[in-house]
Amino acid sequence: MNKLAFTLYSIFIILFSGFLGYYYAQHPLITPQSPLTPLKEKLRPLDKYSFENLSKRDWQPVELKIESELDYKPTTVSPPYNFKQYLFSFIVDGKRVTGQLNYPTMKPLRQQSSSHSAPVIAMFRGYAPRETYETGIGTRPSAAVFAQNGFITVAPDFLGYGGSDPRDEDEMAGRFESYPIALILLRSLIEPKFVCALPDPTSCPDSSLSTRHTSLFLFGHSNGGHIAIATLEIAGNSPSFAGKTFPTVLWAPVSKPFPFSTLVYTDEADDLGKLQRKNLAKFEEDYDVNLYSVHNYLDWIKSPIQLHQGYSDQEILYWWSQEFEKTLTAKSKTLKAFYYPGMNHNMTPGWNTAISRSLAFFRSHTK
Repeated sequence: MNKLAFTLYSIFIILFSGFLGYYYAQHPLITPQSPLTPLKEKLRPLDKYSFENLSKRDWQPVELKIESELDYKPTTVSPPYNFKQYLFSFIVDGKRVTGQLNYPTMKPLRQQSSSHSAPVIAMFRGYAPRETYETGIGTRPSAAVFAQNGFITVAPDFLGYGGSDPRDEDEMAGRFESYPIALILLRSLIEPKFVCALPDPTSCPDSSLSTRHTSLFLFGHSNGGHIAIATLEIAGNSPSFAGKTFPTVLWAPVSKPFPFSTLVYTDEADDLGKLQRKNLAKFEEDYDVNLYSVHNYLDWIKSPIQLHQGYSDQEILYWWSQEFEKTLTAKSKTLKAFYYPGMNHNMTPGWNTAISRSLAFFRSHTK
């Protein structure tokens, strides 16, 4: 190649390289590794159910709608009954939840002045098989005693039970949906207008009742006890419930850390828990289970608790409750525990003693 040809070739290469540099500056190559193509963030739909996030949620009251009157005949109290029983419903995150509401018809409650309170107990039941479930099962016997003695009782069925909408198809989400149900119900019961929304018009004789504060309590049995503990924790750290306490009675509560609190019962499933363990393993790939466990947030509890536990309980082992009591006592929480020799998971044969002590506890905290 002569000198002229080499010079022309070199000039061509320089100009062509410059052209390519300019072109790709205006039209950059986009590759899978390019910073111009951000990686799609992995969706984590269950983050909203962590106790931290639930405590930050702005909980708003909803309407409690009376659907119809119920004709259940309780056997734990003798006629005449001093209360009426109703099917009620409310909406939680777009889903309908039903339940049983007992409303005392006692004259002192109906005609009380605005300086007094109408005591209300939110009641959470334990496990119940869907195929035989009816609204109120799991809380009816104790609710009848409380209502007969002047307390309004409100017991949700939870999703998938009674006339409620189905629970989430995802097993973990279905479990966690119980927390918003309890918290929205609790927030709605705080509102003074709740009493005025009841079917008895004499409950609102004048507008002065709109400023009345309502004494509000929790009652939880078995897994309902777990829901009550979680509710106390989340509400205790939530601005939506600031300054409010909810004296609580727990009967044989599930107080162990999650997921042990559910795995311990997997042998009762038809597949001996195979599907549940599979779903839990998948959940733990993306989530920290401690953020969804009652054992991790006991410091948030601000309400006094009365606990009842039978030594012969085969569902909730008595040392679970003893450990729970010891932990709360060490944290300077207010808890009084009663242990009963020979008593099973349903509080028999000492049921009358347990319900009498529970009633006395609620009465002592009625404002």
